[in-house]
Amino acid sequence: MENLSNTNIEKKDNLGLKLLVHKKLGLEKVGDSSGKDFLKLSNHPIDDKVFRNLDFNTPEDFSSFFEGYKMVEPDNVCRPIGQTTLFTTSGVQKIETILRKDGDLKNDKFICIQPVIRSQFMDKVSDGTSSSFVNFSLESINSSQEDFIEIIKKLVDFIIQQGVRSEDLRFIVDDNDVKWGDKNFKNTYIKLYVNSVELGDCVYIHNYPVTSTKSISITDLGFGVERLRWALKKSSFFMSGFENIYINNQNVATNLITKIIDPIKSMVLIAGEGVKSSNKNHGYRLRQFSKRFVENNRNLKINEKDLIHTALLYWKKWGYVNATTEEEIENVIITENQRNFNMNFLEAVKNTYDISIYIDINQTTENFLKQAGLSLSKDIINNILKIT
Repeated sequence: MENLSNTNIEKKDNLGLKLLVHKKLGLEKVGDSSGKDFLKLSNHPIDDKVFRNLDFNTPEDFSSFFEGYKMVEPDNVCRPIGQTTLFTTSGVQKIETILRKDGDLKNDKFICIQPVIRSQFMDKVSDGTSSSFVNFSLESINSSQEDFIEIIKKLVDFIIQQGVRSEDLRFIVDDNDVKWGDKNFKNTYIKLYVNSVELGDCVYIHNYPVTSTKSISITDLGFGVERLRWALKKSSFFMSGFENIYINNQNVATNLITKIIDPIKSMVLIAGEGVKSSNKNHGYRLRQFSKRFVENNRNLKINEKDLIHTALLYWKKWGYVNATTEEEIENVIITENQRNFNMNFLEAVKNTYDISIYIDINQTTENFLKQAGLSLSKDIINNILKIT
């Protein structure tokens, strides 16, 4: 009976916080055909004298706005064995790191600008969505509900001060129950949109479990830097840093260029931590990203070394520290890309000519094609190369 009573109290607290957010922000329903339960600001006065239009090219652009929050070093992209996810996905995981190292959490406010991978997006990549990006997170540990609302207001001011009209902002406010590894907790969250493009969210975690008997409240604000820059038109292209790739292929749909760049960016983060291709864990994800790159790049054949170099420079700018050399990263990625190309070649021969041959795919494509020439005519090889 006691547990049931506690659950009812938590539900009431959640409901109270939702209503408080509505009241403090002055939110009202939007009558449109979007199909979403969007809310909008009834009014939002802002002091034009403090207008600060930022470029979001460096971590300092963010820390200069969110004063009072210390900057902390990003975590490794690949999570330790036994953690909740394979890759780092958000600033909340920094709290896992603190618990693992220190065993306890103190009242703290910090910003973590973290290169992250979300491999579940690898087949959803397009302009505005990517599998790897720079995640901005603001964390307030032992945060009050009033702190949560003030941080939301800060986020709204932050977006408006970049030139967005307050009437173009949209919000969704709701609660959910979260199971994260062996942890269960309750959230109240607000998602922020410019028109229909989601920019980020702010989450109030009511009861994040620190131990079996102790829980704390956390405010977690997060958004993807690349998506923010793209949505606010700070960059002409979604994948900032790769502008020359888009410009040099301007007759190609930008979504396709994005699909070619994205897996390389993700592979650089994985291979940069010393991971090699395999059929399990991080190595398997690297193998999956390679398959997407080879498939999407089969017609354009954009130079992968240039992409790898540009990606590494980009991640380093945002605090990524690679554990291996650029040459080693190149070798891991190119070796796996050639393996996948070789495998696609054999499949195309079978599907196109109904010819089955065996050649070891675990070698350079140059050597692979030499061996293919012992079993296939030049015409067949040339025809297959046009479609792989």
